[in-house]
Amino acid sequence: MTIPEVTPPHSGAAPVSPWPALLEVLALPVMGVVLALLIAAALGVGLSNPLINLRPDALPDSWLPLAADLLQVLTLQYTGCFLLMVAILWPRRELTPKRLGLTSNGFAWSHLLAMGLLLACLLVPLQMALLGADAHWDLGETSPWRRALLDAPRSADFWLLMAVASFGLVPLLEEVFYRGFLQGRLQQVMSPAHAIVLISTLFTLSHSQYHQPSVINIATALFVFCSSLVFGWLYWKTGSIWPSVLLHGTVNVPWPSGSGAVALGAVLLTVALMTHRRWRPWLGELHEMLRLQALRRALLAPMLLTVLFGVGFTLAGAVIVPVAALMLVAGLLWRWRLRRHGGEG
Repeated sequence: MTIPEVTPPHSGAAPVSPWPALLEVLALPVMGVVLALLIAAALGVGLSNPLINLRPDALPDSWLPLAADLLQVLTLQYTGCFLLMVAILWPRRELTPKRLGLTSNGFAWSHLLAMGLLLACLLVPLQMALLGADAHWDLGETSPWRRALLDAPRSADFWLLMAVASFGLVPLLEEVFYRGFLQGRLQQVMSPAHAIVLISTLFTLSHSQYHQPSVINIATALFVFCSSLVFGWLYWKTGSIWPSVLLHGTVNVPWPSGSGAVALGAVLLTVALMTHRRWRPWLGELHEMLRLQALRRALLAPMLLTVLFGVGFTLAGAVIVPVAALMLVAGLLWRWRLRRHGGEG
């Protein structure tokens, strides 16, 4: 079981080996965290999640200190990831806005905006329905800090915290790294369907707050995976991260519950039904890609490696870190060797 090799667009070139890219992609998030920990230690600050001690029955008087602490943690965490990204892309002369999906890639900005908003009209009601079902039937335990945020009063400082933790900063950072950098790397050496599925799997496993077994966590993780497939398709289709940033941020907004959620969900679904001729071909294309390509036997081996690596980092990070370091070095050396011999890994 192997990933089918891809032939570069320039004729006469040797087939592309996808494995160096996969090793890089799996190792980079782990090594980014390690580098962030080293930076934090040098600065004398912590890198743990400041929300971890939140409890539904012990909410803080003000959310502002948590917002400031979380901003510091996210800045350090992604500084480590982005420094590695720069170190890899700079020698390859790939550190450009276009390579990372930071441009409109020739599309009208109104078109990119419309794609993100129309798809939000589909995904947001699904998330609201999931949260509503959990509130009504109690679908099991989730992380106490996540429960605290779901049930917290919507004060002004709470919205500031969520702008950092949920719908503002986080979607931008995650889309640049996971779609613009990691998926963009895989798309150089394998089919878009393979790249989208593998990055969606890695992205879902990175959300450790859903690793506790319960109906609500399993359902939320499934929603994250399906949403990530849409984010990945948007990036591949447009070559720009901005539609997925907008969609990702809209999905992450802490929408109201109760009767307000029902009313808002009804409005969004009405908009979705009225605009179905626009978005149905998009989802049809994504479905066709996944049905014909991504579910073939060739995906089993890289998917298994991705799942084992992601779960291993959650359960035994101390063991996975040296493995990730070896994988990153091996992937970079492998690619260098392939390039010397006329291939491009």
